[in-house]
Amino acid sequence: MKAQAVRLHGAGDLRLDTFELPEIGDDEILVKVISDSVCMSTYKCAILGTEHKRGHPDVAEHPAIMGHEFAGIIEKVGKNHQDKFKPGMRFAQQPALNYKGTMWSPGYSYEFFGGDATYCIIPAEVMELNCLMEYKGKAFFEASLAEPMSCCIGAFHACYHTKMGDYHHEMGIKEGGSLALLAGVGPMGLGALAYALCCDRRPGNIVVTDINDERLQRAHRLFDHKAKEAGIRLDIVNTKDLPDAAATLKEINGGKGFDDVFCAPHSRYTEVWEKDIRAAPGLELLATSSEAGVYAVKTEDSSQFFIMGHPEYDPDTLAREYRRDIDKGLDIAVPAHYFPEDDPARVPVVRWRSAGQLLYTNWLNYYLYQTTPYDLSKVR
Repeated sequence: MKAQAVRLHGAGDLRLDTFELPEIGDDEILVKVISDSVCMSTYKCAILGTEHKRGHPDVAEHPAIMGHEFAGIIEKVGKNHQDKFKPGMRFAQQPALNYKGTMWSPGYSYEFFGGDATYCIIPAEVMELNCLMEYKGKAFFEASLAEPMSCCIGAFHACYHTKMGDYHHEMGIKEGGSLALLAGVGPMGLGALAYALCCDRRPGNIVVTDINDERLQRAHRLFDHKAKEAGIRLDIVNTKDLPDAAATLKEINGGKGFDDVFCAPHSRYTEVWEKDIRAAPGLELLATSSEAGVYAVKTEDSSQFFIMGHPEYDPDTLAREYRRDIDKGLDIAVPAHYFPEDDPARVPVVRWRSAGQLLYTNWLNYYLYQTTPYDLSKVR
């Protein structure tokens, strides 16, 4: 049958194509796409082409249909799936397949499977992974937005908190705590704010920032009354012209920082200034602290990462360094927020290990494993 789709033919080469869809196999399903929302990662793929980590190398010969946040109606079902799926059934799908360790995904990796199309073919691995679901909601666009919302929800549930002297992880954001959503009134930010106001562990107050008045006013219209109904204090702040945005946000929060942050030991006699990094072309600041300064920086092409702190430290490493310098007679301050109540006589509580492990595993997975070609002769 004939189909139309926006397809990727190479870096910066998107085309609206009319083409013939092949007949489906026993393990495949033909669908009609009704809605597809546009993700910034789709734009990234369009710019990068085969350099994108989810792209396949032969898009010039087998162009990939763009779009991964889509929903629609099932048209035809291969015989191996007719017990579960029927023509006319509405569907939603989970695009993050991670099939057998690959990065394949609709909207990046498939010639006949993607959302920017009138019709497409759902391949066998989607059903094998239970990533095709019957959709019974009110509107197709809500099914399309399920994937970006799942990213917001996943971030909330991946947070954790510990109590001093207790290594038990309390998963999720801190109930009744302080939550900051920075640059938080774009589509994903509004999704995160919507979830924060109705999730099972609600904060006591939320501060949302941005630098665009129109977007900020839209956030006010959408969420001021919802926050009031939920009994949550909501401050929406334009930080564009603030001389010290961090100090202002702390002041809003009663002089305290926010609960959903991560810890990392710092030990240094020299410093790399944040303003210098921001002024340096080719560098991207990933994490910084008003007290400890710069923590993580990378190059724009993600080929180099620079960690200024010490996430690898053992529980007593900083204590031994501190006592070493005291024994030398050096005039040195007690490490802040390290010893309980800043008392060097007490045993430090490890609060950075999980964040350090996550930093290393994310780097290893996303910037080494997933970017290394299967053909080692292509490694640059």
